[in-house]
Amino acid sequence: MAFLRWLSRGGHLTDCRLPEPTRQKDPRHDIDPEDQLALARQLLHYPDSASIEDRAAACLILLYAQPIAKIAALATNDIKVRDTGTYLALGPEPVLLIPPLDDLVTALPVAKPFGTASTLADARWLFTGKNAGTHLHPASLMRRMNQLGIVARASRNTALLHLASTTPPAVFASLVGIHINTATRWAELTGSAWNNYAAARR
Repeated sequence: MAFLRWLSRGGHLTDCRLPEPTRQKDPRHDIDPEDQLALARQLLHYPDSASIEDRAAACLILLYAQPIAKIAALATNDIKVRDTGTYLALGPEPVLLIPPLDDLVTALPVAKPFGTASTLADARWLFTGKNAGTHLHPASLMRRMNQLGIVARASRNTALLHLASTTPPAVFASLVGIHINTATRWAELTGSAWNNYAAARR
């Protein structure tokens, strides 16, 4: 299409009318933030909404903008229980989990009733796989999230936009495990003015 437009601008396609270019979709319009928050509340507070594993994984996407592959590979040593609460290492700085997500995460891993994993499970993985010693495959977790109505990328975008609008880039980049430049770009998308944050903290 770009080549055709170049020809048109050069006067070589005088009888050809091309459609107007479509603007790239603004990630903030992927999912309504209120709908996403309502789904997160449902998964947090209603045990019958899904399995413990799926509820925990879904909330890590919806609230903490975590990618599927990273969630699937989380290990038990990523959890830190302190006097101030339960923390999960998603980035360089462990993030404090809100209740009752903290209870969901500390209930992992859930024993598997099938296959060799039921007797030879490696307890280091929060989301254990069907085969002994393995964590859940990201593709399997993706399918399970889709069954809950969660489209991982769009849901992550919505969560990142919320974090970017409420938290300084350096802080949420460290907490959720993204590069500071990425966090800054998300902050710019929201129109948040965090430029003076560092100076204000001195």
